[in-house]
Amino acid sequence: MLTLIILVAVAGILFYHYCIVKPYRYWIERGVKQGKPKWLFGDNWLNLLRIQSTAEMVITIYNQGAGTRKWPIPLASDRVCRKPYTIQPASPEERPVHIEEGTAIILPLIGIHRDPQYYPDPD
Repeated sequence: MLTLIILVAVAGILFYHYCIVKPYRYWIERGVKQGKPKWLFGDNWLNLLRIQSTAEMVITIYNQGAGTRKWPIPLASDRVCRKPYTIQPASPEERPVHIEEGTAIILPLIGIHRDPQYYPDPD
């Protein structure tokens, strides 16, 4: 099930970011139409396959990382507090939150992944 979710997320990113794939495809097709120039593909078609598969691999790795960052599979991560900590209030209406040592804490991952402080362009 986890693999299926990852594949759906990556497929969605690939569909959404088709413009990433387009320049690589154009570059390879241009080389084929020009008659396999040595400066682009070398002496044989294996170099063409290496270039194409490398480009596709880079795109896949990028999209997998972007897909799992935008839509993380685990919704939260659990941790145990190792030392007492106080979360200061962000506004005057709030009260400080005191966390004791040994308290279980659940951190929502989507909040971290969508925070512009850590990811300047989350979308």
